Amino acid sequence: MCANSCHIKQVEASNAGVKVELIVRGICCLLAEIPGETENIHIRSIVGRFLEHSRIYIFGTPDRDKIYIASADFMTRNTLRRVEVATPIYDDKIKQRIRNSSMQMPMRGHVSRRIA
Repeated sequence: MCANSCHIKQVEASNAGVKVELIVRGICCLLAEIPGETENIHIRSIVGRFLEHSRIYIFGTPDRDKIYIASADFMTRNTLRRVEVATPIYDDKIKQRIRNSSMQMPMRGHVSRRIA
C-alpha cells in the first residue's frame, strides 16, 4: 500500500531486501529497479480513460499476510471530508480468491499499463 509521499520508506525497504510491488493508478515519481537503490521495487502504472480500481490492501508475505478491503483511497481530499471504512479478511479461501483475481490482473499483459 502507498499513500502520498511514502517513497522514502519503500526505498529503505528495498535496500533491506524487501520485494516491493506497486500497482499505481496515476503519477509515480519513484524510479524503480535501480541497482543498489530501488532494485527490489517493481512498479506497474495502470492507465485507462474509464479505469476503476479496487481498494485492496495486502501486507506481508503470501503465507502470513493481512488483507483488507476498504472504501478508502487515502487521498487527502477524501479522508478529511468523509468517513472511510476498512475491514480485514479472515477467511483463507476468500483471501486466496482476492490474491488470485484482484491483485494479479494488473500484472497480466491484457490491461493498459506502463512498466516504470
